[in-house]
Amino acid sequence: MNFRFLLRIGWNYLWRHKVQSLLMIIGISLGVTVAVAIDLANESSRKALSLSAQMVTGKATHQITAFPGRIPVELFTEIRKKYPNIPSAPVVSQYVTVDEMNGRPLELLGVEPLSELPFRNFLVLDSRLNNENLAVLFSRLDGVLVSRNLAEEYSLATGDDLTLSSDGFPVSATIIGIIESSDPLTKQSLDGILLADIAAAQMLSGKLDEIDRIDLILPGNITGLAEEIGWSLPANVTLTTVEARQQGIMQLTEAFQTNLSALSLLALTVGMFLIYNTMTFSVVQRRKLFGILRSIGVTRRELFLVVLLESAVIGLLGSIIGIGLGIWLGRFTIAMVSQTVNDLYFTT
Repeated sequence: MNFRFLLRIGWNYLWRHKVQSLLMIIGISLGVTVAVAIDLANESSRKALSLSAQMVTGKATHQITAFPGRIPVELFTEIRKKYPNIPSAPVVSQYVTVDEMNGRPLELLGVEPLSELPFRNFLVLDSRLNNENLAVLFSRLDGVLVSRNLAEEYSLATGDDLTLSSDGFPVSATIIGIIESSDPLTKQSLDGILLADIAAAQMLSGKLDEIDRIDLILPGNITGLAEEIGWSLPANVTLTTVEARQQGIMQLTEAFQTNLSALSLLALTVGMFLIYNTMTFSVVQRRKLFGILRSIGVTRRELFLVVLLESAVIGLLGSIIGIGLGIWLGRFTIAMVSQTVNDLYFTT
């Protein structure tokens, strides 16, 4: 039997049952759309978290943190005096929401400019702003620096006031400068922080005379230095490697992202079952036609190939449409997933 004749029969059936064929395409395309969109959101949020962690920690190899409570400023002074040749920097970190940015959560990062150069390059991202940023950081206790992307997105400029909220307590801050970078990845990471002098961050976050961590760059050629520093710390203060801390942060969101992946696979599975059931129904509908074809010499294998080819064409069309819609939908799901991750795991 001419296989082209059989394909024409299959095409005529699909054309006569347009609604049924359309439902099959919609079913598989919706499943692919959800799967692609969620996978894009998961991967983008994972990369964003990794970039943000790398940007915030900079070149630090170890961090000193306290639990429970925070680190007194005196401890940083003691470490600086005891180990003057080891780069160290105090950091205040507080997640806040910004009313002028529609409640967007950002990390208020307080740093000491004179200690920052070995760790992070926030203040030298743009040489035109370097001296100006250093001056204004020292001059105000309510001043913050924002990224150029955030300033343009929310129509903000130097001198504008911001309302920062943490634990339900609002405080006022003022934009004293704009920071930017020519590197796309660094620019994306800057969109998640508000940079301030450590004294300003302490004032805005209510952590007077306290810091959240101390960043260190320990040389790898001195054996036992980390253990020596660790033993000298108070009972509630610990020294950890940056790698271990970043892995802990990523593990926090792993379950959430796994659930999203399971949801996308469920949507794809539903689409697969829909096309399977619809194709089964189409075979039952054509039982009489298939019987006639069998009686005139069409083999079972040829009929199976026709049905299989119909399914492949419908699946291909649905997948192409689904991939396109998934990429478009991913632009929105990336923002929602990133917002949810920040709200659930990082906003305090």
